[in-house]
Amino acid sequence: MPSLLSDLKTYSPSQVSELITSTLRRQLGPINLVGEVSSISRPNSGHVYLEIKDKKAMIKGVVWFSHKRTSGIMAIEAGMMIQAKGHLQTYGARSEYQLSIEKILPLGEGALSLAFEKLKKK
Repeated sequence: MPSLLSDLKTYSPSQVSELITSTLRRQLGPINLVGEVSSISRPNSGHVYLEIKDKKAMIKGVVWFSHKRTSGIMAIEAGMMIQAKGHLQTYGARSEYQLSIEKILPLGEGALSLAFEKLKKK
């Protein structure tokens, strides 16, 4: 067996994912995220997946089936500006993080969507 690279503590990918999740929850707790919905998917599982972005970044979000009826997600479409309340969590299978959304408030048409429509008309 080869020797380890150093005397640092060694982790598995799932251990790192669990550590990141617990750190995010402990440091941030519930948050409100404001941004524009760039895509939304409603698969047969009953969960709703979306991407929330601004000019510089994008964060994935999920509304679990158990929160779907009370979250406000059914009134949300791509291109809308929203405020979403939830907890950041990691999805270890892909080493990604996402916002687990409990409530969504629509804020109107998103500026990025409006700019894209204006560009298409040119």
